[in-house]
Amino acid sequence: MRNREYRDQMEQIKPDAAALERLYAMVDGQTAPRQRRRRLGRRVVTAAAVCAALAVTALAAGPAVWETLREQLGEFAPYAQTVAGDTAVDQGLELAALQAVSDGEYARIYLSLRDLEGDRLSDNLQTNLLLRAESSQEPLPGESVTSYSFHSRLLSYDPQEKTALLELAGMDIDTAQAMEVEMTWLATNRYTLDGTISLEGITDTLLACRRAEQGDILWRPGDLQGAPEEDGALELADPVVLRPDQNARAVEGTQLFQVSAVGFAQDGYLHISIQYDPSLTVGSGGDSVLYVQGLKDGEYLGYTPQFVLAIEGGMEIVLPRVTPETLGEYDALELYGSYQTPGEDIRGEWVIPVAFETTRPTLMPWTGEAGPGVQVESVQVSPISAVLEMTGGGAFSQESVVAHNRDGSTVASRFVNGSAWEDEEGVRHNLYRWAFEEPVELEDVEYFTFMDTKIPVE
Repeated sequence: MRNREYRDQMEQIKPDAAALERLYAMVDGQTAPRQRRRRLGRRVVTAAAVCAALAVTALAAGPAVWETLREQLGEFAPYAQTVAGDTAVDQGLELAALQAVSDGEYARIYLSLRDLEGDRLSDNLQTNLLLRAESSQEPLPGESVTSYSFHSRLLSYDPQEKTALLELAGMDIDTAQAMEVEMTWLATNRYTLDGTISLEGITDTLLACRRAEQGDILWRPGDLQGAPEEDGALELADPVVLRPDQNARAVEGTQLFQVSAVGFAQDGYLHISIQYDPSLTVGSGGDSVLYVQGLKDGEYLGYTPQFVLAIEGGMEIVLPRVTPETLGEYDALELYGSYQTPGEDIRGEWVIPVAFETTRPTLMPWTGEAGPGVQVESVQVSPISAVLEMTGGGAFSQESVVAHNRDGSTVASRFVNGSAWEDEEGVRHNLYRWAFEEPVELEDVEYFTFMDTKIPVE
């Protein structure tokens, strides 16, 4: 992606002081003008350029979008910074950066996307928004220092303003360096399927079948990346499929897909015949298939190898590991995958250089053990997040960093992401990050806990 600089004429803008005050009041409740400086392509943004950016972003989102943003920020609103950035327009759609919450490594950026020419957006909007920035971490051998964030989601859509509110989040981002928000694709016609098929009433009785062809097989167990060797060896020597409408049932959670028949075929395997409207396009990434996963008492049983065959009006999923002898291990199946309906699928290029102020994290002086074989090497906390670097141990995604305030209240955190690697001596290093559910003020905290270990605040 090429680097972009602000338009030269933006630096020539001389803002009216009263207008500047009104803009700050509109955007983030401030009435006093503030000057912001940032690095972007080794250039300094002047106060006039910031004012111009604020003027554009204030117009890019209407009152309803700003109100939704304030509600989304909640108690983090005092830490939100107005983003100094441009807007990007392509294909009649305007992308603008509004506000951000960041501690220098973890950042949440809020953006608006507005349709200037029609009504092509919806509450099912999906995008490939990403944040391109320099990493705050030392790169490993052979790796780039550029960090990419793909954690984006739609927060709301206002049909009156024809504007969507989006959130883009990322970690390991050096917000003091140049950053860009990029988008090249958006769609309102892509959906994720997550339905349940009951196996109630299924017995070992063989259902009526018809022969199929090897060419009807769309997916084999060995097609799964990293599939065990024994799964890859599975074959359907004489493929068959169920005749339709033998014991039809609904797929709970969707009305677009139905089960025409489910049960054991002449090959002794469990078959599920799925029907759906021909206007739907099923699958993604070149795989025109759906998948199932076993359930027992609501608990997932993990991946089970499967074949998928094309049939008229849908597809048939075959589970060679589910036989009359193993049927009792399941009481339902989860049907999942992706599909598309007729609708908008728009390609273009939207790139916005962005910069914002941050609340810097504090490096705690404490190090020590946090459970058997786990040594905490460093702890960084901010009102927004906590980052722990550790050696030893395993996965920590189910753990939480908890702040214990002096008034007796506590603030939990949610796992964001983590990484692990081994050094030349074979020592495992872990870098894990958590986002606090509420702002944490260090002066109010008596101590933190992690894995039942107390981390004092000194």
